[in-house]
Amino acid sequence: MIDRLRASKREAEAADTTRGAQAGRLWAERDAEYEWLKRLADETCLRSQPFETLRAAIDPYEQIDPGEVHEICFGEENNTSNEYIAGFIDGAVEAFAEVRHEID
Repeated sequence: MIDRLRASKREAEAADTTRGAQAGRLWAERDAEYEWLKRLADETCLRSQPFETLRAAIDPYEQIDPGEVHEICFGEENNTSNEYIAGFIDGAVEAFAEVRHEID
């Protein structure tokens, strides 16, 4: 039973990461501001938790309510595990890396 549940957990985490990466790419393409993506890509906002990293990229001076940051990034999506958010960041950074040379 333990092995089966561990495997199930790994699959769920991998699915969350993939789903988050797809959402992060879309967010980078449609909604994200240059400075947010730059901070994420340059890793100047790394924190111990993925949401806090994302929050620091968007609101480095912590002036925005965390709920608003969540809305900016995820909209109506409520199923945002740490794996989803880490994937989201990776997807956004990857999308930005593909075009950054044309911007900077």
